[in-house]
Amino acid sequence: MIKIARKDFLLPLKEKIDVMGLRIESSCHPQYEVVENQLKLKDLWNIQIAYTPYSARENIKLRENPELAEFQVSWEDELEWDKNYPCQLSVFYRKKPHSTAMHVQENKKDDVVLKLTLETSIEIDFVVPGPEPLLPEKKENNIIQSAPVQQTTGDTLTDTGKLEHAVKLLQESYDSLSQRINALELRFEEALADQRQLTTGSISGTVLDSYRLLPIPKAIIEFYQNEASEPLVKLATDWQGKYMCTQLVPGTYDIKIKHPRYASLVIKDYILIESENKYQDFLLHK
Repeated sequence: MIKIARKDFLLPLKEKIDVMGLRIESSCHPQYEVVENQLKLKDLWNIQIAYTPYSARENIKLRENPELAEFQVSWEDELEWDKNYPCQLSVFYRKKPHSTAMHVQENKKDDVVLKLTLETSIEIDFVVPGPEPLLPEKKENNIIQSAPVQQTTGDTLTDTGKLEHAVKLLQESYDSLSQRINALELRFEEALADQRQLTTGSISGTVLDSYRLLPIPKAIIEFYQNEASEPLVKLATDWQGKYMCTQLVPGTYDIKIKHPRYASLVIKDYILIESENKYQDFLLHK
């Protein structure tokens, strides 16, 4: 079962800001409990925001050195669940919390807040425990004799009936074991994906006109390693001049930024370390 959870948060600010980067940290698995036919989910999320004051929009030095603010928020959600239903639960993040919308707003008291919409995907696995398998008691002349089964009509079941009953119990146990194995495989794949995410880095930012500080759409950004002739990664900025490059292997890169109307910019020996999420703007000159 997969549940998509979405919630709005209002984060208090001292002044208007421009958000330069956002990172959200959560635990590996949300907490859960079954209360009165409700499955209640909860977790604490740590929100880190890189920003510059709105009043310093045209100050290049401040934009290159943004400030950092941290907020801890409590997330809760629930769904209908029969507390009398016998099963083993496993709850984990299929997709970690991420931002889907944000904007700075002022309320009637002239207080400034950042309205942040966060979304996450929760996977809920449950396994219904099956009956214990019927094990053989002893061997005589290479013939397996099953353990006695409960009489249903007062008469002893025939040998064929015993065998059919044993096969049915074994099939039910096999189905239950298969469900548990599938749940473990899915959890392993999620843990492996999280590990890959932790051992890589990312870089994002904006490409700007150095004179007017306006964004440059469709600028080409290329990442090179080991003096290669072909870029390892190649991407273009969007209509706001923004770019984002994820899943970069830690190491040293040469970065080339180019646009037909501007002089190319080359950044040598740009270092990216493990699990680092860098925010880097680039200025192009005509």
